[in-house]
Amino acid sequence: MLVKTPPAHLAGEETALMEFIEGKHCQPRKKPPLPTSAGLFGKPTAINNLETVLQCRYALKVGAEAYRALGTPQAPEP
Repeated sequence: MLVKTPPAHLAGEETALMEFIEGKHCQPRKKPPLPTSAGLFGKPTAINNLETVLQCRYALKVGAEAYRALGTPQAPEP
């Protein structure tokens, strides 16, 4: 399932994504339990932020040095 979330940094956190999918405000849940124990609708859940997955693919494609060059000295990854 793909779900489009609001364009906010917080919306990328896995438990905030689950809250949003459940129709709640996009805020992180307190842990524990971890999503793999009690996630979406209280069921075990594996959830990933697609933007993160795509950034990983890009970093592997261009290489670590080129990817780090996109950031700043204080935060080398974009």
